[in-house]
Amino acid sequence: RQMAVLISLLLPLLMPAPLAAQSDGNPHGWDRRRRCDHVDYSPPCGACEGYGGIPYGDQNEQIHLTTCNEVPMTPAEKESVARPVWGRTWTTKSWEIIIGTKHDPFCFKAFPSNSSVGSLCYNPQTGTQYYDFNTSRALREDIVVKTKAGNVSTMLIHKHTNLWIVNKLPWYALGIHQCICTTVHQGGDNTQPGVYPVATNWTNNLQFVARENITVEYDQGTHVLDHWAFGPHHVWVFPQNGQILRMYQPFNGLQIFPLGANPGPVDRTLFNDIPPTLCKKGGATFRVGCDDDGFPMPKKDKTTGNEDSSSTNHDKSYINDKRRAYQRVPGHGFRGSSFEDMSTTLNHWLMANPLIQTVPCSMWNATQLQKVQSILWEARHESFDRVYQEREDNRRILHPEFTAIQEQWEGENRARDRSGDFELAHAVQRDGHCHEAVMWYTHHLTQETKEMLSEVYGVAGGLVMPLLSTKRHQCQGQPHGATDPALCRAYEDRVTCASCHSDSPI
Repeated sequence: RQMAVLISLLLPLLMPAPLAAQSDGNPHGWDRRRRCDHVDYSPPCGACEGYGGIPYGDQNEQIHLTTCNEVPMTPAEKESVARPVWGRTWTTKSWEIIIGTKHDPFCFKAFPSNSSVGSLCYNPQTGTQYYDFNTSRALREDIVVKTKAGNVSTMLIHKHTNLWIVNKLPWYALGIHQCICTTVHQGGDNTQPGVYPVATNWTNNLQFVARENITVEYDQGTHVLDHWAFGPHHVWVFPQNGQILRMYQPFNGLQIFPLGANPGPVDRTLFNDIPPTLCKKGGATFRVGCDDDGFPMPKKDKTTGNEDSSSTNHDKSYINDKRRAYQRVPGHGFRGSSFEDMSTTLNHWLMANPLIQTVPCSMWNATQLQKVQSILWEARHESFDRVYQEREDNRRILHPEFTAIQEQWEGENRARDRSGDFELAHAVQRDGHCHEAVMWYTHHLTQETKEMLSEVYGVAGGLVMPLLSTKRHQCQGQPHGATDPALCRAYEDRVTCASCHSDSPI
């Protein structure tokens, strides 16, 4: 199976594409500071509108807006503004937030689009971009992409309509390389025309808006810059020479170019390895969509009747998952006569699951388990918890916000560290986390998400999950009497599996 890919995070924001602009209805209700397209807005966008900032969510207030004030200009100054400069060759550092439609919990498959409809992903990345439109006619990026499942070191090369993405996967995937070979199409739609690297003359479309005193993100200072726009695309340049410093598109992302995109040197040897060797047969451990020579394999023609049935299968799978959420009492094969018997029975099912690897609970520490639960929290399907909350089901998540969960963990960590018997306190905390992590994985993730996690973690043999501890801590009397009450309460909240999976109350 193909691994979940990171194509989205890596596309330049300013690739030519049809402009949906306000015609998409501005579905998230963003105000004119966060979004003001240079078409379809009445009144037209003016100074300090559409300037945005660092977005992190779809709600209008989920953005760290920068500061902006208009700078008065004389008519003569307006007549002599320097147009934005985009050289034919250059090298620049970059800080970016890449925005795209959300298709999976970790935003691996988010893809910048020409519409803001639907839930969106907001992925930070930083690195260096290389642009050679003279010889290679290609764009390369060497970046670190921050994802909810860890940082990914990535090399991207875009030449013609071909896109190569070489990822060095994060800690959970043992740092193994993956290459993705694909073609780029308008709006991420394979039925639309292919897209080439952004041409040098794209800035000819920009229209002057105003001169502004604006604070530039990522500690780049406050500057007097000229604001230009075309559709939803906004660009800020230095008035004296047109050097680009900042670009923003409300549903594609934010880019900061501290060195600009002025004509400058580029190391052309960086484009010698096209297609990348790692994308060819015998290259990276995982090659996705690549033929033996490292080129993207042709996409299947869906008009032939060989459509991918995965969408239908996933719909059926979700229905089965939702049905199980309403089932309070598990089947006989998932029950035990005691806490120990229940844990042993469920461990057999966990070890038989081909989508995960399992490690005994005793081999984990609480910090590691909290990291696993952080991933599971991001991957959860919220509709399941709504069922559990409405029915006061023991499978419900006790805190609606992850910040509250983190605060509880931090409090428990402090209670454990000050305990008179650290080993015992840690065992109580650890064993509770093992039970809760297994419950979250089993009852809060869809089958589709479990399969996706298996693909993402596939190079490590699957997502690594703890087995259940078979020991039941009573937290009363010796030796548990010395255990902090906060740890005991948390443990009792987390081992609720026994209420349904065990025929014994303890």
